[in-house]
Amino acid sequence: APVAALPAAGTKPHIVYALVDDLGWNGLSFSSNNSEVKTPRTDALAKAGIIMTAHYTYKFCSPTRAALMAGRVPGHGIWETNPGFANEVGVDLKLELMPALLQRAGYYTAHIGKWHLVFFAQAYTPKGRGFNTSLAFLGGGEDHLTQCHGCENSIPSPDWATKPFPCPAHYSPCGVVCPNGGGVDLYRDDHPAVGENGTLPNPLLYAQEFSRVVKAAVAAPNTPPLFVYLALHDVHQPVEAPMQFVSLYNESNYNQSIEARRVYNGMHSGADYTIGSAVDALTAAGMWQTTVLVVSSDNGGTFEHGLPVPGSSNWPLRGHKYSYFEGGCRVATFVSSLLLPQSVAGTSTSMLAGIFDWYSTFAFLAGVTVDDPHTDSLNLWPSLLDPTAPAPRTEMLIGVGGSGFNGAYRNGSIKLIMPNGNSEAADGWSAQYPGSSPVVPPNSVPPDVRCGTTTTPCLFDLARDPEERVNLATTEPALLASMKSRYLELARAASGGGGMNCTLPGEWKIGADGGGTVVLSLQAENVSLTVDSCPNCRFTHAAGQLDASGSLSLVAAGKGVWIREVGQFSAERCTIVWLSHNVTGFGAWPTFFKVQPNASQLASGTPQAGSPLCTKMLETGHYAPWT
Repeated sequence: APVAALPAAGTKPHIVYALVDDLGWNGLSFSSNNSEVKTPRTDALAKAGIIMTAHYTYKFCSPTRAALMAGRVPGHGIWETNPGFANEVGVDLKLELMPALLQRAGYYTAHIGKWHLVFFAQAYTPKGRGFNTSLAFLGGGEDHLTQCHGCENSIPSPDWATKPFPCPAHYSPCGVVCPNGGGVDLYRDDHPAVGENGTLPNPLLYAQEFSRVVKAAVAAPNTPPLFVYLALHDVHQPVEAPMQFVSLYNESNYNQSIEARRVYNGMHSGADYTIGSAVDALTAAGMWQTTVLVVSSDNGGTFEHGLPVPGSSNWPLRGHKYSYFEGGCRVATFVSSLLLPQSVAGTSTSMLAGIFDWYSTFAFLAGVTVDDPHTDSLNLWPSLLDPTAPAPRTEMLIGVGGSGFNGAYRNGSIKLIMPNGNSEAADGWSAQYPGSSPVVPPNSVPPDVRCGTTTTPCLFDLARDPEERVNLATTEPALLASMKSRYLELARAASGGGGMNCTLPGEWKIGADGGGTVVLSLQAENVSLTVDSCPNCRFTHAAGQLDASGSLSLVAAGKGVWIREVGQFSAERCTIVWLSHNVTGFGAWPTFFKVQPNASQLASGTPQAGSPLCTKMLETGHYAPWT
């Protein structure tokens, strides 16, 4: 049997992880029968490598990225939510993220593209977490053509792709409109990339930056091994693509009502171009022969572009982004490398894997030890190279779940989705909008019936029911009980494993001019909280003290509520599960934002003129409290 192939003695492989944003199961031809999209470079790479058909991520964006970087299941010391813009919370600085891990092995590390792992302090930026160099947008979304933050989806047709727009179209944080007034989200290393925004659309900008990084590595003494985290923004909304990619699709095949679909297809071709250009740069430098490339999505295809843009197609998988159904968290993935033995090149594997497993896999390739004693990551490489080798895992938490979140667990072919107080989101085939490709076969989709209730889990046998049509929760009570028991055992262990900064960021003032509530749920040891000026506060745990295995929920209600953290938190066993505010008259605002802004900011979660964040933005044209 083949052994774990590595480059020649004394060398280490170059490693590239290309993460496509919101890619549907049918977004690239290699994982589907979608002949409409034109993605020849990725298709060829996938078909020459190993296609992974049981590779899971979290059900949406930021937790997946944290899992990849930290080697942890979302909920195991890393969040299960998308932190808001510049929220003062982050993956614990005591956790060694992937770039710092590989730096210890002598790698030159580079980040290109989307970050979405907060940036309220420089220590939490890509540069602060271990990347030697970074060209990044730090938030969760932006305009693909101008790098403006917060672009809305509704850009007037028919000018979808032919020119940059004064973006955002209906969004003016800090009272300015991007790009002329500011609000750019593009950073080079620790500083705004002044003058670079708007020079190239993202697919071309990222390809250019990848080439620059390769040349810098080649020029460095002894040409160190290279790690590049290529985090594309395609194919996330807004639906925009350079005309060179849109023009690949014959205009006569798309009438005005589906012009957006033509542009959306162009976004997939843009992603294909960026990945192909990266391979070209490595080849020109003589590095491709010793490179391991992994390509995956961060979650399943989404429905949230807004009509008339068709949703991503995940057919035949059920569900989409934000769902634990297969269409939301089982993603198109492949490994491509000339280091793969011929016996496995051009094959596929159904080996169960999570995106957090690449942490230990890359550590193995780099010859460095993982120091996190609580890592969830397992080394996939030996089993990728030898299909007869034992699989590294037979079970896996997909998400831990907690207050406000549901979890999911797979054991063999059996999959459990836990309830979270609501029916599972996106539980049908609702992402398959008319016009999506490939077209869902007529009469093949049953009615979109919600799976389970607010208290009943969902249970599927994926070997017999890969489309998750038959919920076994009521017909297989013994199997349900066994799966639920094991899930709870793993989830409780993960919830106590820590890894997030649990110190509350400063003081919190809620409802200064009216009633308000704060709900804080956390799991930790040696915790104390004090609450000042709060006439109607109560703890679910006496005096707010917590032992090593407990959890605490605080509900504070009343006018002028102040909460401040005064206790000492154990970084190893401390996880904020959920923190939310409700200010009377403004609705719910779940966040980790330090409460400096005024009431209008609480209402929208948007930086407003006069806030410290906006003051900095107006000085530099870019958002960041530390610029």
